[in-house]
Amino acid sequence: MNIAHREQVALTVDLDDVSSHDPDLYDAIVENTRRYVGLFADIVQELLPSYKQREVIIIVIFFL
Repeated sequence: MNIAHREQVALTVDLDDVSSHDPDLYDAIVENTRRYVGLFADIVQELLPSYKQREVIIIVIFFL
């Protein structure tokens, strides 16, 4: 939920955990990291709305 509320801006995937759970997936991620980064980003983007519990207010400040 922290990512959904912009309290956390990064999602870390531990490849050691992936390797112990699914060695073939680990190999695929290592061999084609760019593709899997995109897939993870798409999945997170798709799932975020269902985890939001409150509206997020974004404040943008420009310094001149």
